[in-house]
Amino acid sequence: MARFRDKTNVVVMEIGVQSGGKIPLLRKYFGPGLVYVGIDINPSTKMFETRPDDDFTVHIEIGNSADPKFLAKLRDTYPHVDIFLDDGGHTMKQQIISLQYMLPHVQPEGIYICEDLATSWHHKFGGIPKEYVGGNPQFVKKTMVGMIHQTMDWLMAGAMHGESLVRRDSVEKIDSSRFTDEQFFDTSWWQIIPSQVKHIHYYNQLVVYEKGLTYKATPLRTVGTSIPTKYSGEYHSINWKGIIQKLDNIFGETKLL
Repeated sequence: MARFRDKTNVVVMEIGVQSGGKIPLLRKYFGPGLVYVGIDINPSTKMFETRPDDDFTVHIEIGNSADPKFLAKLRDTYPHVDIFLDDGGHTMKQQIISLQYMLPHVQPEGIYICEDLATSWHHKFGGIPKEYVGGNPQFVKKTMVGMIHQTMDWLMAGAMHGESLVRRDSVEKIDSSRFTDEQFFDTSWWQIIPSQVKHIHYYNQLVVYEKGLTYKATPLRTVGTSIPTKYSGEYHSINWKGIIQKLDNIFGETKLL
């Protein structure tokens, strides 16, 4: 998130304001350009909204993150979101519906984070205790951890054809029914993952979706068209200057990221 520090109007939207403890930490990290949008079911959290003489901005919206109509209203009210953090009620319905509606809304180079993934194993949050992705198919379909594993498959969907070179249009050839049939939650939005997400970071209790321009494979063949897989008895000197020049002609003289 360092790239958002000290920028003007960095919009951080968070589900779960509670006691407001994260707000000053976010202000300290991002600087006075922070625009914090907090979402909570408790109207008393409106007390954290900033005053005109404060050097950053806090908006509080009251509603339930499991309500698609409320999330749609949020998207209309705040058309630009840089970072979205789900630290709210932690139910399976809240986490999965928020991912469906708000991940696509985060700006094209933004970040989506969901915390407290352990609730996927708690009954009171809609989780399934003592199960796991490779064991019970219902765990995959009904829990947030299961949904995360599905998004990992979606991210690599273009490779499902078994082709050696995955192109961007490979995803469009996929039969969507393999990802949408017999699901508990709506998964018709699955193409958002391969088309808008470049990285999925999975940690203990936390998942991060890093959005960005997804790659388009290009066969540069910088050194040659064949790979020496066995001893040939000959050694030909490689013209590295020519190869580096070839890359400079394609990318310019900037460093590759």
